[in-house]
Amino acid sequence: MSRTGPFWIGTVAVFGTRTLGLFLSAGTTFLLAHTLGPKDLGGYYLLVLVPSSMLALVSFGLPAAITYASGRGDDLDRLRTAALALGLGLSLAVVLVLLPLGSQLGATVLAAAPISLLPVALIAIPGIFVLSFSNAIILGRQRLRRYNSLLIGQSAALFIGQLVVVGIVHAGLVGALWTYVGVTSATALLAAISAARLVPFRSEWDASVARGLLSFGIRLQPASLAGFFSYRADVFLISFFLRDPAALGVYSLAVSIAELCFYIPDAVSTVLFPRVAASERASAATYVPIVARVTLLLTAAAAIALAIGVAVVFPVVLPAFSASLMPAVILLPGIVGLSASKVLSGYLSGIGRPGPISAVATASLLVNLIANLVLIPIIGINGAAAASLISYSLNGAAMIVISSRQAGVDIRDMVIIHGSDVTMAWSTIRAPRNGESVR
Repeated sequence: MSRTGPFWIGTVAVFGTRTLGLFLSAGTTFLLAHTLGPKDLGGYYLLVLVPSSMLALVSFGLPAAITYASGRGDDLDRLRTAALALGLGLSLAVVLVLLPLGSQLGATVLAAAPISLLPVALIAIPGIFVLSFSNAIILGRQRLRRYNSLLIGQSAALFIGQLVVVGIVHAGLVGALWTYVGVTSATALLAAISAARLVPFRSEWDASVARGLLSFGIRLQPASLAGFFSYRADVFLISFFLRDPAALGVYSLAVSIAELCFYIPDAVSTVLFPRVAASERASAATYVPIVARVTLLLTAAAAIALAIGVAVVFPVVLPAFSASLMPAVILLPGIVGLSASKVLSGYLSGIGRPGPISAVATASLLVNLIANLVLIPIIGINGAAAASLISYSLNGAAMIVISSRQAGVDIRDMVIIHGSDVTMAWSTIRAPRNGESVR
């Protein structure tokens, strides 16, 4: 049994943080689109994707491993020292490897970016690693207030910084990129300080802790890697095949807008599934169908509203990005399908079945790559959106089938809304406030 007070406070904090982050992220996206235009937005989007791609590629599952070890109560000083050392060491190695490869990258996957600015983007890589590893420690210790403050602070600083540097000073692509690097680095420093303040800092190195983290994390790397590049491989392939930063800018705005719908499944998974994971498996099986159904319903409603809003707003506010409408509309049904996968992966992890998650993520990535290789040369950015629609939908369908079998329920119960869902959802929300059990 868990205390209801912290659960309710955590629920409000997570939803509040994600809601505010949603608006800040959308504001930054529209600001950059309006001020930079398609060509420079495409270059910016591709360059800032490099640091996060390197984190996914070379972090070896360490963020999840650090969260697990931190939450388990391992010696925090040794864990923190190992995490920061691994983060800095891996990130600096990545920078040293990528710097000499600028011309090769500029001729291939970064063809749509101004390659002269790649060294600026690489400066953000140590910050990305340190921020991710420090946040993993804070989250593992369940310091949600600190974690939420860092997330909101980073989003707010990026929006304000881009507003001043790009919107007012008109520093263009170069200013936008330096703002991203500065905000990322500053947030990483604050996260490291926040992690250091959890317990007195003695910087006690223990190689066995680092080995343990790597041993645990590397088993999670395939799913993490496949999941990230299922979302982002299309960007690099568009750059490689089309070599058109304007087309990439149009597509990046479509992706950024469509992925706003991920707010719903991400929030549901973060708040509700720790409750399910703490329950007996039979009890968890009673929650998973309604969570899946309601998440699909809410995400579908958000996708419809977003499609209507984009169709109305883009021609008036962002006429240069009118071509973003079609790929956004193509992407949205896939986003709805993938919302089920995001939630159900939490269920499968909670009952100790992470294997199917990795298998589905890997298969989805392969489908995504093949579809992109076929469709992008034929129909351009709409082909990339269609490839995502195919792979996202298959991913969601597979996770629904697997989860329904694990829960022992009919597949229809996972996707068809019941009349009692609204009442049950309201009871779940009210439970912590009324002092009821959270199990």
